[in-house]
Amino acid sequence: MDTPRASIALPLPLRRTFSYRIPPGLVPACQPGVRVVVPFGRRKMPGVLVSLELAPDRRHELRSLEDVLDTLPVLSPELLEFTRWVADYYFAPWGQVLQAALPGALRADRRRRLRITPAGHLILEDPFARIRPRERQVLDLLARTGPMREETLRRRLAHATLALRTSLQSKGWMEALEEEIRFRRALGTSRSEAAPPAPASETPCSLPRLTPAQVKAASALVASIGSGAYSAFLLEGVTGSGKTEVYLAAATAALQQGLGVLYLVPEIGLTPLLARRLAARFPGKVALLHSGLTETERSAQWSRIRQGESVLVLGTRSALFAPHPRIGLVVVDEEQDSSYVQVESPRYNARDAALVRAQRSGATVVLGSATPSVEAVAAVRRGKFQRLVLPERILSRPLPEVHLIDMRDEFRATGTQSLLSRRLASALREISGSGDQALLLLNRRGFATFLLCRACGATLSCPGCNVALIYHRGEGRLRCHYCNSQRLLPRVCPACRAPHLHLGGAGTERLEEAIRILDPSLRVARMDRDTVKGRRHASFLERFERGEVDVLLGTQMVAKGHDFPGVTLVGVLSADAYLGLPDFRAAERTYQILTQVAGRAGRGDRPGKVLIQAFATDHYALRAAAAGEPQRFYDQELRLRKLMRYPPHVALTQILIKDRDLRRGHAQAGRVADLLRAASSGRFEVLGPSLSPLPRIRREYRHQILLKGNSRSALGQAVREVLECLEESGGLPRSLVVETDPVSLL
Repeated sequence: MDTPRASIALPLPLRRTFSYRIPPGLVPACQPGVRVVVPFGRRKMPGVLVSLELAPDRRHELRSLEDVLDTLPVLSPELLEFTRWVADYYFAPWGQVLQAALPGALRADRRRRLRITPAGHLILEDPFARIRPRERQVLDLLARTGPMREETLRRRLAHATLALRTSLQSKGWMEALEEEIRFRRALGTSRSEAAPPAPASETPCSLPRLTPAQVKAASALVASIGSGAYSAFLLEGVTGSGKTEVYLAAATAALQQGLGVLYLVPEIGLTPLLARRLAARFPGKVALLHSGLTETERSAQWSRIRQGESVLVLGTRSALFAPHPRIGLVVVDEEQDSSYVQVESPRYNARDAALVRAQRSGATVVLGSATPSVEAVAAVRRGKFQRLVLPERILSRPLPEVHLIDMRDEFRATGTQSLLSRRLASALREISGSGDQALLLLNRRGFATFLLCRACGATLSCPGCNVALIYHRGEGRLRCHYCNSQRLLPRVCPACRAPHLHLGGAGTERLEEAIRILDPSLRVARMDRDTVKGRRHASFLERFERGEVDVLLGTQMVAKGHDFPGVTLVGVLSADAYLGLPDFRAAERTYQILTQVAGRAGRGDRPGKVLIQAFATDHYALRAAAAGEPQRFYDQELRLRKLMRYPPHVALTQILIKDRDLRRGHAQAGRVADLLRAASSGRFEVLGPSLSPLPRIRREYRHQILLKGNSRSALGQAVREVLECLEESGGLPRSLVVETDPVSLL
């Protein structure tokens, strides 16, 4: 006799689903897209029911599903299919993709506590025990307080990282206790849920008058919306040309037809000011989805969108999974930005996935940028995207003057290696008291980028990563920007014990100090990952917008998408730093960030000036950015990519094998490469394995294999076959990462 059986996707690092028997009492509640509770090993786990089938009764072979959490599916068939495509294309576990898509629904409230063991008590009492200071701090705290929840321990001791907790457990000095798991029912329907923070809107005002170029671009988008046919556009406009108004004109047309709008931006820092602008244009119709929301706020937003209101969903890459049942328009602003790529599992590129979601929904998608990705330019030339152009700024404001400052000439003239050139220093002094503002970009955090011993030449590196430690003077510590390990600044060289230590290189902390010394009257604010956390993005930008800050300096987050009319001066330091990286996108990134940050100047009534400091001033990327000649850059870059066989001329897949043992990792990578060569049948190249440009991160050696071919499907099929072969034989490396269409080879 046939009985109903359910396939469940679980939030596990496994590329498969699991079958469960459905008890008769739960059959009516089981539909694809509902959340369920199932037994898995000795624990209960939440999952998503993805399909149903009738099969011969296997009562004694299959375990039974225990509970259904939703009365109606939280995921539509369209969203289920889309997440399945993301999982397949990017070789990600389907359950983890669903976990990323749902607001906490798969992350059950698993209340786990940690406690010290008898062996831990003994080690604390032993005066001769070999125990690290940080381990002793954790054990001392648990000995005093008793069992403690993980999140509480992390709040009390910031260094209580996962690695430290795992180490203590492996030594038998600490153990984990799992309390009862609590599952949330009826996602987003609880009356007790706090309302999400509504964007503070500007006072409604009359709509701006569009330029002829804006009208032409908006008309093309509006004509395609609601047709039910997929259309893709690239909106290429110089900085300050009004791309946002074109998006909003298209969004108005979509909302008037009862269709939803997905508006993606690359970083959370771009949402506060934009959300305020959208709330003024579309009162009550703006929904936010990004990591800055609490789970309660995110769930409430999710529920509102799922109910089919005609809303404009604004958010970062996770907003790609917004559950609106009728999407008419997808906007991907600053489409070239690498922040659209999720770098941890599940790995995906939200820009590329947005094209697929729009295609499956019969929607219009528009990618916008002043500096389009090389792939987008190539897609236009192949006829896959329609190109829309905004060639001039609003009100015919001129583009800023851009000057390249050769720091080699600066050194020859002054005899010193200064952070600020004479011309940039003079321009900053002129800002003081003028009412104008300056924006400075230095894409390195910290005070000094390396610590060098002048006696033996050693550079102090992270013990777990092959990178130099960065000195953060505000913390008084050296820190690794990859694993976040920290140590105090030593008085003598750890290698030769000499006291001749030198702090070299410059980060944003040192630049901030240099400006304060240059002119103490300047009001300076630093914006980087060290100063901007949580919702502090908005406060930084609002202070600058109100004119309370004269000079805003920082990393690349100051370069993107902001519109500050008071900025008349933009300075870029170490503009050629990217060019030395062993990555085929180095020139593209350099051109894009220079053009983007230069575009922040002169957006108001006063003209702008841009000063770019570099050593490699003859490089074509710097020359094209300074001259404002995008076609010159893209023509040169596409020629080089074709010559070297890199995207967009070929499909590229990167496979990383990570292992703490160098030889074992190399052997595993060699076996994977051999299997891929056998599966290629001459259809694509297999390069490697070799150590990555960053060979060791977080104590793991990283071996790299590159696949290059003309057929993306052939690459995917071969990788899938090899992974299945390794899984069946039990030979799959413990840490193997597949990156489809990688944005970086570092």
